[in-house]
Amino acid sequence: MSHVATNWAFAQRGLKPATKLILLCLADRHNPDMGCFPSQDTLAQDACISRSALNEHLKSLESAGLIRRETRFNPTTHRQKSTRYILGFEDGFIPDDVDPCPKSGHGTEKERNGEPCPETGHGAVSGKQAKPCPDLGQSRVRKPDTNPVREPIRGTSKARARKSAPAVGVSDLFDRFCSAHPKAAERDAVYRAWCGAVEDGANPARLVVLAQRYGATPEAQRGYAKKAQNWLRDGAWREEAAYPARSAPASIEDRARFWADRINDGKFVAASSFGADVATRMMELALVTGDQLRAIGIKP
Repeated sequence: MSHVATNWAFAQRGLKPATKLILLCLADRHNPDMGCFPSQDTLAQDACISRSALNEHLKSLESAGLIRRETRFNPTTHRQKSTRYILGFEDGFIPDDVDPCPKSGHGTEKERNGEPCPETGHGAVSGKQAKPCPDLGQSRVRKPDTNPVREPIRGTSKARARKSAPAVGVSDLFDRFCSAHPKAAERDAVYRAWCGAVEDGANPARLVVLAQRYGATPEAQRGYAKKAQNWLRDGAWREEAAYPARSAPASIEDRARFWADRINDGKFVAASSFGADVATRMMELALVTGDQLRAIGIKP
């Protein structure tokens, strides 16, 4: 079990109860060093549901960009092994929510609808209609015309995109970011900072992953999260400033509360369980009395 995985799973919002239960089961089966690869029978037993229902919830988690499934095979026997589940907080996670261009493996499989592969240009060409970019609201494909006189450019498309945030549902990745970040209420300000980060080279899908990971940090869990716009402007999305996948060391206050709860519950606590600094902090916070500490062999 990984505490980081469990904290991250609990921090997710907007899921149906049964779907969130499956996410928590996956987090419970996650090994920090090896990953997560329980069998479907194991997950179904953990959640007390059928395998058919389990697959529906797994599809929902994939659609929400919270997990990605990878099929594994034994290199010797070529028999299929249990699926590996890559969770959203893990390093290198990119949501697997698009089908690749059939000729190049890039972009989306929509050639016959006139929508180009962004890496190769397969599909629609500049003289055909193309679907606009969901973040900027304007097509990046040239619109042919016969007028040789061009209107003067009145600001770049990125500058126009910064004027206001899109309506909910217009930009899927931006909506996911706002749902994942613990403090993204000021949507217009967040969107301006989002556009600035993308201009500076941020991967939009990576921003979603880092926001999910930030929501599981002790700082965010205690209610001291930065506003999303400040978090973006501070460059927290950069790889070198990314939040680590492992838990940060517990603070002295967290340790004081942990041991005080055990003492107050009447559980056994050895005198060597914690140091004088933790004992002092328990007394300062009025979590235990001096008599309670003396009873377990600690001089307050």
